[in-house]
Order: sequence, then structure tokens, then C-alpha cells
Amino acid sequence: MAHTLSRSLHRRTDDTGAPLPCVFPSLEAAGIRFRRGQVAMIAGVPGSGKTMLALGYTIRAKVPSLYVSADSDEWTQLVRTVASISGSTVDKVDEVFRGGAGELFLPDLDEAKHIWFTFDPSPTLEDIHLDIEAFTEMWGQPPALLIIDTLMNIEVDGDGVELTGMRQIVRAMHHFARHYGCAVWLLHHCSEASEWGSGDRCPPRAAIQGKVSQLPEIILTIAQDSTKRHLMMCAVKNRNGPAWPRGDHPVSLYVRPERMGLYEDCMSWTAAGECSS
Repeated sequence: MAHTLSRSLHRRTDDTGAPLPCVFPSLEAAGIRFRRGQVAMIAGVPGSGKTMLALGYTIRAKVPSLYVSADSDEWTQLVRTVASISGSTVDKVDEVFRGGAGELFLPDLDEAKHIWFTFDPSPTLEDIHLDIEAFTEMWGQPPALLIIDTLMNIEVDGDGVELTGMRQIVRAMHHFARHYGCAVWLLHHCSEASEWGSGDRCPPRAAIQGKVSQLPEIILTIAQDSTKRHLMMCAVKNRNGPAWPRGDHPVSLYVRPERMGLYEDCMSWTAAGECSS
């Protein structure tokens, strides 16, 4: 329904356009803010840390969230989530759960109770729509944050990986963001070209597969450096702030992939390494 912009001030001011909580100050210092009603694409080569970033952000944001985990199974996400919260290694968490002592990590799981996961390995857009509707009925409100992990796993007319299918998926995410007033994170792949395959630079916008970069308000390309100590993130598109399409002005977080750990500073990174496994 059409209306004047003055009316927009009084419509859904609690959700659409509102920024999500500040989770990583270094990103906000670079002019990168995630807002409800908008789509953010997180793109990188396989193994670059897309899920680690998405899961870590969702845990820390503490807003009602729907995580469509098509790329990772239920056990994998359980272990990764507990590792990210507890600071233990993924291997240690897996060992404890398989040894029957999983109750030790129940307090950590309470830190993720704001997240509802789905694990269909090849959901359709209608499946995701129904998941959002079920979430809304359960929580009394739509999710503030919707994570799609990953675009390549979504089925469109039996083949969601074709160019036309990818574009249809991104358009649908744009609709979900606007209609439900949620922030959408759409995880996607970059081509594995040799010049950025080493992980020592962020892929440029041109490396995003499928030419689907028109609709997202923000696109971050990510990579881990060759030391595996830093997760580099560059805004190659940013409708509300600075952007560097060539991927040459990254922001970095310290990381410990074996703990699904993300840290703002070296002191926190060092302390995490000194924890027991």
C-alpha cells in the first residue's frame, strides 16, 4: 500500500531500518552496520570462515534469530556453537558429547537459546517462508536476524545453482527482509581464482559467483590470512557507507578456527589460546 514518507516514521520503527546490536566494533568503525529490512551478503571461497563469522555474530547479537543451516548438519552446528560460546576446541566438545557428559555444556547452550536452527540440506524458498512463519508464531514476532547458510544449497525449481535461480533467491531474500523487517545474512561463494586463493587478500566484488551483487545493501568478502590468525573482511559494496570493490581495505578480527573463536584484539586472542582445550 502506498503512503507518504512522513507515515513511514510511524510504521515499524522498532524493526525495519533499525541497526542490529554492535557485535564487532571494528566493523562499525569501518562504517559497516547490519540493519533490519536489509540483505547482507557474506562471500568467500570455501573454508574462508563464512559460517564461523555468521555463527559468532548470531550468538553475540542476542536477538531472535533463524539460522537456516543447509550447509552443515545438526551435530556439526551443535558442536561448533558450544565451542564458540565455551572457548573449548571443537574436538574437545565433540569428545565430551560423545562420551555422554554433554550436560557440562548445558549452560553454554543457554547462551544460544535465542537462535532457532533448521537443517534441511536443500530447502526451497517456500520452506524458508514456512520456517519464518513458524518462528513468528512461536516467538510472537518475526526473526530479527535470518541467516541463510548457503545460497548454493537452496533449491529453485529443482536447480538452485543456475544463474537465474541465484537471482531468484536473492530477490526472495530482499522480499523477506522488507516484509518481515528482519536483517538477512546470505552466505555465498566466491570463485577460487589464484590471486586470492591463498587467503592473503579479500576477493573483489567481481569474484562473487553468479553476478548476484545488485540487490544486497552490504556485501562483505572475507578471507583468512595465510597464518590462520586473522579473518579479513572488506565491504566491497555498502549502500550506507564506504566500499572498496577491489577488496583492498579489509577489517581484521583475530581468529582461532579450532574454537570457532573471533576476537577484537590480540590480548583476547592470546588468552583464548591459553585456555584448556
